[in-house]
Amino acid sequence: MNDFQPNQDICLVPYYPAYEIALPWYQDAELCHHVDNQNRIYDLSILKNMYQYLDSHGDLFYIEYKGILCGDVCLQTSGEISIVVCKEYQNRHIGRTVIGKILALAKEKKYPQCYAEIYSFNKQSRKMFESIGFVQKDAETFVYTLDKKEAPMTNLTLDEKKALIRMALEAREQAYAPYSDFMVGAALRAEDGRIFTGCNVENAAFTPTSCAERTALFKAVSEGVTHFTDIAVVGSRRGEVNKQITSPCGVCRQALFEFGGPELNVIMAKTPDDFIERSMDELLPFGFGPSNVAGNKAVEE
Repeated sequence: MNDFQPNQDICLVPYYPAYEIALPWYQDAELCHHVDNQNRIYDLSILKNMYQYLDSHGDLFYIEYKGILCGDVCLQTSGEISIVVCKEYQNRHIGRTVIGKILALAKEKKYPQCYAEIYSFNKQSRKMFESIGFVQKDAETFVYTLDKKEAPMTNLTLDEKKALIRMALEAREQAYAPYSDFMVGAALRAEDGRIFTGCNVENAAFTPTSCAERTALFKAVSEGVTHFTDIAVVGSRRGEVNKQITSPCGVCRQALFEFGGPELNVIMAKTPDDFIERSMDELLPFGFGPSNVAGNKAVEE
């Protein structure tokens, strides 16, 4: 990570309803255009909705400079960073220092990477993020890898991850869950790029129930595919909107470890824009796999 010089004049203040202070920032049409690419200024209702959404999807702060609130910044659970500095306080290197603090927070939370969505016309923000070390991945996405050793073992782009999540969401709609009413969908990506989807299938006897992850896995294996790189998992009660991630159960982790190993990248999502990633090694440390059954010869040089 880049070294950021400490600045005692700048600090992050946890979010609280300071709408009378923040609203004037969003009365600037150019600033609002950079935020959401719409030709409008924010009214109180828009501002409240935005802050409530960000506060419920990550860590939201006000930016304080020399004792004065002058902007806001959010680190979402997906790793996305968004920042606004009001026009009067721009060009003082506040943004660079604040992003450094947010990256430190993300690393503390063990996020493998962070990203920012920046429109092509917002050249000042692009230049700032690139100066910190963010790398452009597609037209509007800039990514910062916090620790390459901790990063998921995946070559998927952000758009490909979002597409995998959408496939899991579609699969969830087929769930047979008359007993729990909890619907789960999974989309499993093989090494050759093929994707297999699955949903949970419950049973009146309970024990024969199959989770979505194993449904997708068994479908793939039955077609001769046994090596996988990524899986997206989504879940929620019927008719509800996801408010928390759904992770694979212990049995599914063991089943996936068999064919994906410790490097399998597990994407656990609320929506295509709100997700976290973990390696199977993090979800199932010291996992028991084929090499254990093979005994000492599996580790002999």
